[in-house]
Amino acid sequence: MVRDVFSKRDLVLECDIGDLVEQWKREGMSLDQIIEILTQSYSATAQVCNVLTSFFVDLGDHRPTRRRRSRKNREDDETADGDFYDGRLEAERCVEMALSTLVVRYFSPEVADTIFEEDSIGIDWLPNLISHRCWRSFLYGLMEQHPHCLMLNFAMKLISDAGYQNEISSVNSAAQQLDIFSRVFFTSLEKTVLKRKHGESSDIYQDAFTELFRVVSQGEHTFVYTYALLKRAALKSKGWRAAASEHLAEELRLAISKRHLVEATSLRLSITRSQKNEASQHLTQAIFMMINKKELNPADVSLIYEHYIMPCAPPIDFIREPLFQELLFDALFHCDGPKVGVEHRDKYIYLVAYAASVVEKGTKAQKNQSRNDLDACRIALERALSLLECDDDWLTLLNPLIEVCNTAVVSSALLYFIHSMLVNEPHIGDVSLAVFVLLDKIATLHYNLQPAVFNICCDYYDKVSSESNVAEVIIERQRMIIDRLVHLLTVGSAIPVIERMNSMLEDAAIDASLVRYFLLEVLEIIAPPFSEQFVALMTPLVENVEIFDKLVLDRFPPAVHFINLCNKN
Repeated sequence: MVRDVFSKRDLVLECDIGDLVEQWKREGMSLDQIIEILTQSYSATAQVCNVLTSFFVDLGDHRPTRRRRSRKNREDDETADGDFYDGRLEAERCVEMALSTLVVRYFSPEVADTIFEEDSIGIDWLPNLISHRCWRSFLYGLMEQHPHCLMLNFAMKLISDAGYQNEISSVNSAAQQLDIFSRVFFTSLEKTVLKRKHGESSDIYQDAFTELFRVVSQGEHTFVYTYALLKRAALKSKGWRAAASEHLAEELRLAISKRHLVEATSLRLSITRSQKNEASQHLTQAIFMMINKKELNPADVSLIYEHYIMPCAPPIDFIREPLFQELLFDALFHCDGPKVGVEHRDKYIYLVAYAASVVEKGTKAQKNQSRNDLDACRIALERALSLLECDDDWLTLLNPLIEVCNTAVVSSALLYFIHSMLVNEPHIGDVSLAVFVLLDKIATLHYNLQPAVFNICCDYYDKVSSESNVAEVIIERQRMIIDRLVHLLTVGSAIPVIERMNSMLEDAAIDASLVRYFLLEVLEIIAPPFSEQFVALMTPLVENVEIFDKLVLDRFPPAVHFINLCNKN
């Protein structure tokens, strides 16, 4: 038995070998016997590793000390770095890879938990281990394989306490611990709110929101917790904080795949009912059933209408459900005409106007609703609907429609009508310029509707590009959409528009002449100072030789001035 123990490979390197040797000497083994067995089991694995890693270091390139050098020499150094072989770094990688492979192969969560529970001194190395990024990544992989291991969960808590929430946002086991998930969620939430200043349609905000959604949707419990938290924050906060909390809660809910959207809607109605008031069960059930069926029922709409014409109406959040409002818009403002009978049309319009114009304040114990703007909003919606039902030319209707689109909800209704006409209809031919003038007017009047206008322009551009038509006709229609994008840039949506132009150019979805036309229009109207993000997005377009060759640049001073200004700064 003693020989079996001593026959272990490299036993002489075990940390307790000294105590074992003393014990076996007391048991009668001679020193020569012990030395013989130790030498036979010695394979020098650690020494061979040290020699090989020394070879890596010695054979690696020597990085000279960098002094202050000219720009050209610095560029030469950066080019040479691509061929630089860092022997020390390569040695570290080999050792780390070998160790991680062995640990993964022989890791036992039961043994790890035993060490963790019985002797906390055995894991005093753990805080030092998580200070290295490569070993944190290694631990994340182990956590995915063994989500119930106590020692790994403790390591997860240490990583969270150390401030690495960005890294553990992708680890599913982090969602099982409330304190860790809360830190990860608040870190992602803070990033998303900060990126919102670049615009809702900007790529940088969409990336941040996608990351937030991935964190939130790791499980049903994480989504319910997050959604309830945001709704509570919206209820207790004021100003932009309340608006941001409500907006993000609804964006997260609508981002859920369609198969879970009904459950998320039910959750929203339940939370609203618990936070605001004990509304009639028939009311919430009627709204939920219509959303579930994706179809309005005049009887259920009449029931909801009866509740909201009363002096003490239910909470307004019930009918502000976006999916319910979309059904109302589709029934009233689809390009094919209203889908509801004349006898019920007033009720539908009333609910749309009520959700858009009534202001609700107070708690569920003492709630106050102000209906001062309700009648004006309802009249504007009725006016817009009657104009859209006319057979008159768009040029004739333009001025009356511009008058009513000062009301935000009317502009939303007009955008729904235009979207259904431009995007959903299979073949529409040439579109009246009055439609695009109306889009420009809405974008100018209502900043919050600019993302909707932007989406209409992008969807219509994609549709026009996919049509089987003469190239000149397609280019001309695309040019009209480019004009809309230029206008959006001038009224506050610069970043989303330029990002869209860059992405279309990269995907070869736009002709170089159209990009040149866009830049010529933009460079004529912009003036410094420019933000860093704006310069970073515009410069690749202006310096693209396929768009601005030397001859074009010579004939267009604003492009040269922009390039010189960017290089100077």
